[in-house]
Amino acid sequence: MRKATELTFLPYIWLGLSVLLAVLGFVLSYEITFWLAIDAFIVMVIAFLGVSPLVQVIVAVVLGIIFSLLSKRLAFASLRPLKESQTVRADPKELIGKKGIVVISIRGNSKRGLVDLSGEKWVAQAEGEAEFAQGTQIEISSLVGQRLVVRAAS
Repeated sequence: MRKATELTFLPYIWLGLSVLLAVLGFVLSYEITFWLAIDAFIVMVIAFLGVSPLVQVIVAVVLGIIFSLLSKRLAFASLRPLKESQTVRADPKELIGKKGIVVISIRGNSKRGLVDLSGEKWVAQAEGEAEFAQGTQIEISSLVGQRLVVRAAS
């Protein structure tokens, strides 16, 4: 039996915090907020079991530290070196003059499309008001940011 003086609302606060952190993690795309949502959920379960508020806070802090370290470890694991078969283009301007195939049709510089250059897909727009249907061979004439400007292949 719980006494009237006990903090019976704490599990609901942990539940609310868990939901809030999960929503924030989804909206902001921060991985750590998902971990902290799991932390708050675990502490909520402990709170429903009647554990004292001091123990709840200690568990929350310890789990928060553990999950934070785990999150960083997983993040650094994704920064592993590339395999020898993977390449990174140092200068996209090297693409100028290369030929490719239109994958998604391009209409002038108003409707952008997609081109395939040796297996890599790039967003492209036509030079001037030219139109290129799917399957048309094109040549890269220039770059606008990361977008290719294409013309008919010569």
